[in-house]
Amino acid sequence: CSRSFTSELFSHFWITSSDDYVCVASLAITDLEVNETIEKIELCYKLLSKKCFHKGNHLQTLCNILALGKENVEEKCSKAIDRA
Repeated sequence: CSRSFTSELFSHFWITSSDDYVCVASLAITDLEVNETIEKIELCYKLLSKKCFHKGNHLQTLCNILALGKENVEEKCSKAIDRA
C-alpha cells in the first residue's frame, strides 16, 4: 500500500518533494483506498488554491493531512479556510 501512495503522490513531481515522505507514510498506514484518496487530495488542492492558499509544497502537505479526516472534501477545506 505504501508503494501505491508513494508512486501516486510522487507522480505529481511539480508539487511533491522529499518533504512529503512523512505524509506518504501516514497515508500508507491507513485503510484509505489509494485512488479515491489521491482524488480527494487533488480536489482539496484545487479548492484551497482557488480560495486563499498559494500553490506549492506547503499546500500539498496540508491537503495530504486533510485526507486523513473523515469529513467530505468541502467540509475539510472549509475548516482549513476558517482557520487560516
